[in-house]
Amino acid sequence: MKILKNKNFIFLLMFVFLSAAVSFSAPVTDMILVDQLGYRTNSDKWVMVKDPRTGFDAALSYTPGASLELRSTSDDSLVMTIPLTSWNSGAEHADSGDVVWQGEFSSITAPGTYYIADPANTVQSYDFEIGDDVYNGVLEASMKSYYYQRSSFPIENPYAEGWTHAASHLQQTSSLLYDASLGGQQAGTERDISGGWYDAGDYRKYTAWMGPVIWDLAYAYEFFPGNFSDSTNIPESG
Repeated sequence: MKILKNKNFIFLLMFVFLSAAVSFSAPVTDMILVDQLGYRTNSDKWVMVKDPRTGFDAALSYTPGASLELRSTSDDSLVMTIPLTSWNSGAEHADSGDVVWQGEFSSITAPGTYYIADPANTVQSYDFEIGDDVYNGVLEASMKSYYYQRSSFPIENPYAEGWTHAASHLQQTSSLLYDASLGGQQAGTERDISGGWYDAGDYRKYTAWMGPVIWDLAYAYEFFPGNFSDSTNIPESG
């Protein structure tokens, strides 16, 4: 009987150890905020926790535990315990309507996929990456967006990856100056104003916005040419 009791005790210890050190499976919460793009290995790394008090989500009350856990997504192993501190002495953030806590895990530099767990509430954040290449995909996607926004240009496969449409606004190859004070369109003022990029969510084009965009792109490439690849899969690639 004594041997059986000892075995039961050993099994209990093993169960507690494995439950605490190996696995943490919980629903994802929007109250634990991490950088969805990821963190570079040597950058500052912070997690924010919010308790909505004012605004559309004020009914979603949330109080975190005194500390959070940084865990590896691959095996749920505990990497670091992250103490939380109140932001601005617990005062509500005026713009968001939230009370905020913050925790730092900048000391973790190993590349990989992680998540932040709150054991007190049995919830966790979305997964995120740590690595020096976390912005590469975002940069390529941002550059590719200029292809989809092209005006008077067919958006075709294999470049469009299914999001195709024919060239539009082709009449802009011969546009007339419109002046209401002179009665409307002015003969002899034809200009080819096709090309360029549509504005964010409509078919308008603004020279005031396109000029700075070209400047910003050229400026970024001048200072960081190594960050730009030729793999955006557009007609000019290669």
